Amino acid sequence: MKMPGRLLTIVLVGLCLTPLVAQEAGRTSENDPRLKKWLQRWPQADTDGDGVLTMAEARAARKRIQAQKAAKELPHIAPTESDVAYGPHERHVFDFWKAESNEPTPVLVFWHGGGFAGGNKSVIQNRALLSDCLKAGISVVSGQYRLIQDAPFPAAMMDGARTVQYLRLNAKRFNINLDKVAVSGASAGGNLAVWLAVQDDLAKPGSQDPVERMSTRVTCVVGYGAQTSNDPAFIVKQIGGNEGDLHPSMFGFYDIKSVEELATPRIRTLIREATALNFVTPDDPPMMLIYRGALTRPGDNAERAVRMHHPRFGEALQEKYETLGLDCVLHYDGQPVSPGAELAFLKKQFGTT
Repeated sequence: MKMPGRLLTIVLVGLCLTPLVAQEAGRTSENDPRLKKWLQRWPQADTDGDGVLTMAEARAARKRIQAQKAAKELPHIAPTESDVAYGPHERHVFDFWKAESNEPTPVLVFWHGGGFAGGNKSVIQNRALLSDCLKAGISVVSGQYRLIQDAPFPAAMMDGARTVQYLRLNAKRFNINLDKVAVSGASAGGNLAVWLAVQDDLAKPGSQDPVERMSTRVTCVVGYGAQTSNDPAFIVKQIGGNEGDLHPSMFGFYDIKSVEELATPRIRTLIREATALNFVTPDDPPMMLIYRGALTRPGDNAERAVRMHHPRFGEALQEKYETLGLDCVLHYDGQPVSPGAELAFLKKQFGTT
């Protein structure tokens, strides 16, 4: 069980009071009871995965907690347009923030997390990326999609695609550049963003719906805790757990009632179609994938939340990308993301540096 954020901060502050740097360098969970207790309660702090928590790792964890707290205290930025309907369902809506510019701007489309079973577009307000993008002349969209209670895979993914298409169809209205569209998201939203980015263009040129005639291809991706595979077998093998201990949303995602159904031909086909790793090709866009935790396999007893947001998802996609000479920047606790890195990545891909 994770330690509550406030108590976590108190513990870490206490750990970091001593002024003797040399002494601190030698303090680890093997010789300090407090560090040992901390490691037991929050193993993700052991960023190099060697089973020993150092003072440096504890300090780094404290900085992450402070950053998370600061994010929650970000000022609210009112959207330029709220609840813009891009389709017929009640969740087919997004909020839009227009960057000040006389020229069409790049746009970042963000999708919330929630295991495809919950979540809301308002969570973008907890990320500094919103204000950073607007200051840099990048407009922002935060969208919603149908949940698995209403429609299983591929509904959410297709809703993400339609959001991009709707923006392109209405580029003049939103003053955005058709050729500079990035996608982003956290957890399930990141899953959606990565999946969409590696698909062939989903446009339907002959459709009577003008939205569907627009391209779904994107410039780049910034994903947070994104699952690059929705294959339970991949998760068990590469990360841990067992098929009997799947994340609950997996059942609704595939519209199944039991683990046994995963082996049926219909579901095996869906699993393949839902897994981004299966669709990586040489024309896919650059990605930046950001995770918490070390690359070390956490094991079967790790919490579901740890397993389902593990950097090994990103590592697998990075390996696929590298074999094709594509750009995939991977961040995790052993290779942490620096402040402003996401914005710098977006500006580079948009050609606005």
